[in-house]
Amino acid sequence: MANIAPSSSTIDILMATYNGGKYLSEQFDSIVNQTYKDWKLIIHDDGSSDNTVYIIKQYMLRYPEKIILIDDDIYTGEAKNNFAYLMQFSSSEYITLCDQDDVWLPHKIATIISLLQKYDLVMSDAMIVDEVKHLLKDSFYKLNHSKRGFLNNLVHNSYIGCAMAFNRKIYERAMPIPKNIPMHDWWIGLIAEIFGSVVFADDKLMYYRRHATNASQTSEKSKYSIFQKISFRGIMVVYIVLRWIRQLIAR
Repeated sequence: MANIAPSSSTIDILMATYNGGKYLSEQFDSIVNQTYKDWKLIIHDDGSSDNTVYIIKQYMLRYPEKIILIDDDIYTGEAKNNFAYLMQFSSSEYITLCDQDDVWLPHKIATIISLLQKYDLVMSDAMIVDEVKHLLKDSFYKLNHSKRGFLNNLVHNSYIGCAMAFNRKIYERAMPIPKNIPMHDWWIGLIAEIFGSVVFADDKLMYYRRHATNASQTSEKSKYSIFQKISFRGIMVVYIVLRWIRQLIAR
């Protein structure tokens, strides 16, 4: 595993990239222009064949104290594994996950930092747009019927990583992320439901871009069979019980 210096920022922004060059500059600009400035952006690329790494390195030259690339030739094969790998490099009190193709509103980090003073995990709403930012849906929450609650989210997942932020307490209970769960953000959300306090804030803090080359299929029809869906939920419950037992032993 590559080594980086511990982050001295209040919040680490973790971005997993793969062939995202078409939209990456717009996302970087929206992060750099945040009203809250005490952040570090930590990136791991999963073997892009387009200009993604070139764009990352150009922004690193412009913002060397803010943007870090984990350049280690380790390829994880999918977004879930890439984020799970990337999370090992976070050391700040707060963590937020970041997609390569969205656009953040300027007050996104400031808003979630304020909410993280009261809650262990914060979800925020998002406007869903197409590849040229034409509005498709004015609320991800409304489309997905999002709300908190362990049983609700075990049956119908409301958690998306790009709208999620959490503190060190949730990080420590979620890590390491089990390899054979279906989604890293679903896992983190359920861990927070059990071990912490969660808020689904009404604030719409980003444009959530959906297009033909998205790495994830959130908000789209599932590709999994009924049997697979049931199996995934059983696996999640087993791992959560094991994590709960681990916490009891550690006390």
